[in-house]
Amino acid sequence: SGAIAKGVSFFLNRTWSFKATSGNAANQGWKFIITQLLNISTNTLVNSLVLSVIDVKLIAFGFATLAGMTVSFLLQRFWVFSQKGEQAQ
Repeated sequence: SGAIAKGVSFFLNRTWSFKATSGNAANQGWKFIITQLLNISTNTLVNSLVLSVIDVKLIAFGFATLAGMTVSFLLQRFWVFSQKGEQAQ
């Protein structure tokens, strides 16, 4: 089910969020997978670090989620679905 969710996420981000359908889908797909792995790594690292400093799971979860979302959005916006070379509108 996780793979299906990531596939839907890729499709929606490519077509709706970033409107990057003119790019190479296979190339964007590999970049998207790398981005998701970096998101998981960031989330795990931040969660562990915050949890080791303050032993409150909810706060650690919040910081980790925020960090993961930020990393994921920035990588998708400026790397995975970047539209370099297109005219600004």
